[in-house]
Amino acid sequence: MENSREVPIREHYSLEKKPMSMGRDSSISRGTHRSTGVVHAVKSTKKRAQNIERQKQELAIMMVMDHPNIVKLVETFEDQRSVHRVMELCSGGLLIDRIVEAGQFSEVEAAIIMKQILGAVFYMHENGVCHRDLTVDKFMFLSKAPIKDSILKLVDLEYACSFQQGSPLSERIESSSLSSYAPEFVWEQGCGGRAPGAYDEKCDLWSCGTILFILLCGRPPCSGSTPKEILDKGRRADFDFNAKCWDKVSDEGKHLVLKLLKAKPHERFSAEQALNNAWVTERAPKATSSLNLDFLQDLKSLQSAARLKKVALQVMVGQFTQDEIGSLREVFNTLDSNGDGMLTVEEMRDGLSQAGLTEIPADLQQAIENIDLDGNDRIDYSEFLSAALEKKHYMQEDACWKAFNFFDRDGDGTISLEELRQALNSGRLEHEVSEEIVEQALREVDQNGDGLIDFQEFMHMMKSSS
Repeated sequence: MENSREVPIREHYSLEKKPMSMGRDSSISRGTHRSTGVVHAVKSTKKRAQNIERQKQELAIMMVMDHPNIVKLVETFEDQRSVHRVMELCSGGLLIDRIVEAGQFSEVEAAIIMKQILGAVFYMHENGVCHRDLTVDKFMFLSKAPIKDSILKLVDLEYACSFQQGSPLSERIESSSLSSYAPEFVWEQGCGGRAPGAYDEKCDLWSCGTILFILLCGRPPCSGSTPKEILDKGRRADFDFNAKCWDKVSDEGKHLVLKLLKAKPHERFSAEQALNNAWVTERAPKATSSLNLDFLQDLKSLQSAARLKKVALQVMVGQFTQDEIGSLREVFNTLDSNGDGMLTVEEMRDGLSQAGLTEIPADLQQAIENIDLDGNDRIDYSEFLSAALEKKHYMQEDACWKAFNFFDRDGDGTISLEELRQALNSGRLEHEVSEEIVEQALREVDQNGDGLIDFQEFMHMMKSSS
């Protein structure tokens, strides 16, 4: 497959014998990078004639997704039998398991969870991606921290597809949850002037409504003895509002559920409307987080960093723990006023103004522009983290050594042009640099002119401000 490395994955990763989970055609195992020691999740999917195109589509979408609440694809490998996806490890368990363990979440916790889910959905829709199969078992926690402090990740994009506004979708999918199956999927007469079975990205909002319903009461909105009965109840908006459960839910929470579970898509909330709903915004952690100005100097200093250093920092982002990243996620969310997972200059200006900085100095403005590695005039989550990481973290020799080994593919202690090219074109890094920049990056760092980058030259690059 395009962008997959056709080398044995075990040359680069040590995989645990016992998988963390098993599916019909796939398994997920812990994989430890042999050079860096960083642990990732490795999803291995068997190649079958009927799923090759879907796998290609899923990988293509995953490679361009860069949001705090969507699992990060690190790189991919391919052999004769399987495609192996190396992703960030979510060790906090499935959202559905937390629901089962707790019986139901508190309403405050439900709002915290929904803000993250809706943020991911809004980001996808803004980038022309429709998920089509959102269910509670598609989300995992990054760690086992308390719910109010936990980061939730969307970990499965199997049925995700690209879409264009105004152009309905029609491909049939087999949802893993009938309650999450939007009515328009099976609308016999069509809806809103569309052909029967036509739908758009609003199907994801029905699924979000189903998830919210479960978070608030521990059960799906529609039940029945047959699939037809469940689907019919969804079309009639005949939901199981059990009084014992829903009496404890606020009117605002019920209102949002009903706005998401509108049978007619044009009456249903969009992701942006749901994300900006008072029930979500007033319960979320963002309301109590404070803006940290400590990262401003790091933003300025990054503008003069070598191109390779910028990419190295992004590699290192994936190696730091949430404790090391600290409050940067909250800072990002505070600046990201519309919750789309991207920062614009306007959002940066507004956020800095709230912190007492009314005008962005010219050098900071230039720094913000330079952080935008992929040139789309917006700063995504990884770009922000790589810019805001405190120097004490990336100056640590062991952290630099791990990043160096990411580029040093054959482990000979130097980074060649070919290794640099391979590293920058694995996973989504290929979208941040061009072939010309690969050669320029090597020239900038190669001090002795031997056409290679050794560790001393790499460390000098990381320590240097120019």
